[in-house]
Amino acid sequence: MLFVICHWSFVICHLLFVICHLSLVICHLSFVIGHLSFVICHLLLVICYLLFVIGHWSLVIGHWSFVICQFSILNSQFSIFNFQFSIFNFQFPIPNSQFPIPNSPFPILNSQFSILNSQFSILNSQFSILNSLPKNQIPACS
Repeated sequence: MLFVICHWSFVICHLLFVICHLSLVICHLSFVIGHLSFVICHLLLVICYLLFVIGHWSLVIGHWSFVICQFSILNSQFSIFNFQFSIFNFQFPIPNSQFPIPNSPFPILNSQFSILNSQFSILNSQFSILNSLPKNQIPACS
């Protein structure tokens, strides 16, 4: 009788040990799955951050490309203005002591356009210098 009680006690203890071992295995698997989930979330966060950085620098590069393009357009417009004022000065030259023009139609306006033409020439050359610089040497781009 004592043998039967001991035997069944041993069987019950063994079953409890197996149940505890299985619950430990399940807890370990839950920990592994949780750890893998954390690693995957961390990797996704790093990928999102890298995409944000790439997008940010693409935006910055696009902005400065746009600014340089605007300078180029402005340079072209000043070149056109400079050409137009050159034509105007050719049509209505400034009278001087060597070649006086007795009936100049717009003597004051003509001299003002000549001054403005000089200013546009200076501005045009400044924009040409700015457009010829590499992007990393333009003060606003560095």
